[in-house]
Amino acid sequence: TYTVTVTDVGGCTATTSATVNNLAAIPAASAVATNNTSCSAPFNGSVNLTTTATSYLWSNGAITEDLSALASGTYTVTVTDAGGCSSTASATVNDISSIKQTTDTKTACVSYKWIDGVTYLASNNSASILYAGASANGCDSIVTLNLTINQPPVLSVNVPSDTIFKGEIITLAVTSSTPISSYLWTPSTGLSCTNCQNPNASPSTSSLYNLNVTDINGCQASIQQAVTVINSVCEVAIPTAFSPNSDGINDFFGPLYKCADIKSIVLRVFNRWGEKVFEAKDVNEKWDGVYKGQDQPMGVYVFYLDVDGVENGQIKSIRTMGNVTLLR
Repeated sequence: TYTVTVTDVGGCTATTSATVNNLAAIPAASAVATNNTSCSAPFNGSVNLTTTATSYLWSNGAITEDLSALASGTYTVTVTDAGGCSSTASATVNDISSIKQTTDTKTACVSYKWIDGVTYLASNNSASILYAGASANGCDSIVTLNLTINQPPVLSVNVPSDTIFKGEIITLAVTSSTPISSYLWTPSTGLSCTNCQNPNASPSTSSLYNLNVTDINGCQASIQQAVTVINSVCEVAIPTAFSPNSDGINDFFGPLYKCADIKSIVLRVFNRWGEKVFEAKDVNEKWDGVYKGQDQPMGVYVFYLDVDGVENGQIKSIRTMGNVTLLR
């Protein structure tokens, strides 16, 4: 209570008093984001306000106590009580997720065409594609490729000789650059098995065998191997090339003879200058590509062969010549 005494110029006085009462405290206010929002409309963020005030004014113009259907952002409210006192509170609504990231893992042989339309010929773990607003909550989605490209197996078929006499057996020995899970040989005629790695072959006529394989990565490859069969009682087969590199395959040049009784043979080999570099008079003697202790150069050499043998009780003479290629 406050009292005042006033006096005028005549000396007269008067007294009066007034009482000042306390107003209510500043209203309390607390704003909390109760639901974050999706990345795109329709937005579903919400804010809950707790206060003792009776009027509200939000930064987005709303005058309700609570807010809903909000996009991401910070929302500030000014609250006022019945006595005219006010205070502020804020809450921030976030996106549920700005970007959804996933990885697409693929394995293929030789090449792979991805969803971006690109055909990849090598392994790749960096390619990506953006889908705007494609995720379940409306956010952007990035898909990254994790691609492994495997190459088909490299095959080879190794045989001591691709020419045999009728009734003989050779093994078709297969090697591969990657482990093989399945084999298929065709045709099956003359083979000991068609789904094995190294079948024995004994065809009655000359044959071309096809091998199709699938490796452990699912990649496929194929290769062919010809087997020439000599049927005559007295016949000679002469290779067209040899490679004297000591790998055990075609290291020597010499005919294959099939005669009941060979009386005589003469095999002579000449180089490009007409110099005789090899001569044999024994069916088991073959040229190793060496002349006078020196390895002879790669190239085409000329051979002459004379064979006298017995066929059906008669002397059969074979006189032939041709070219043979020395490879290294």
